[in-house]
Amino acid sequence: LAWASLLEDSGLLGAEAGPAPLVLWEDALYLAKDARYEAFLADALRIRAAQPAPLATAPAQLKAWLEALFGASGEVIDWQRLGAAMLLERGLLVLTGGPGTGKTSTVTRALTLLAAALQHEQGQGGPVRIALAAPTGKAAARLAQAVAGAKASLGKTALPPALEAGLAAIPDEAVTLHRLLGYQPYGNRFSRGPDAPLAADVVLVDEASMVDLRLMAQLFSALAPETRVILLGDKDQLASVET
Repeated sequence: LAWASLLEDSGLLGAEAGPAPLVLWEDALYLAKDARYEAFLADALRIRAAQPAPLATAPAQLKAWLEALFGASGEVIDWQRLGAAMLLERGLLVLTGGPGTGKTSTVTRALTLLAAALQHEQGQGGPVRIALAAPTGKAAARLAQAVAGAKASLGKTALPPALEAGLAAIPDEAVTLHRLLGYQPYGNRFSRGPDAPLAADVVLVDEASMVDLRLMAQLFSALAPETRVILLGDKDQLASVET
């Protein structure tokens, strides 16, 4: 490619001799920092998605909890029910759907199930720590309101004590990702990272499509290995403002 040759002659492309502002990666031109963020995030997602994280929940107990939350299983696959059950086996769940598809209701039930399973496994190890976050203040407020409504609706049903405790573990407040990660504007840095991971058992991020590359990479760098992550949103809506 002629433009690639021009770039190579410009001295702006990264090489072994030293750092440079641009990188040519698989015939795509990146800012070097964005290439690093993307490579890190891709690896982090692959590792977390592939790594089993099973909880010691007896099959009969899990079935009873799922029926209490989602009703009796039928012949047709209930993908919402399956997604909630998968969260007990994996450290990463991506839940996507358009408006009105029940994402918040599903994720509230999934969080209730997960919190009950974590409390059962941890015993007296302390309360389950769940963080609700979104990329903007408006999105965080909407998330808190939607989860509160889903919790109130679910609380009207007769739930086993373990699920009632799991429902109670879901916080009423949601924060921005910047606040969750301790963004410091004067230094343009975050207080949460590999050396100071988030103190959370579960992190739920709503409107995940809006999160820019640097912020998502920062989030995954700040996760402890045992922290479970739920990315919630609509893949056909609300692209991020940044890269």
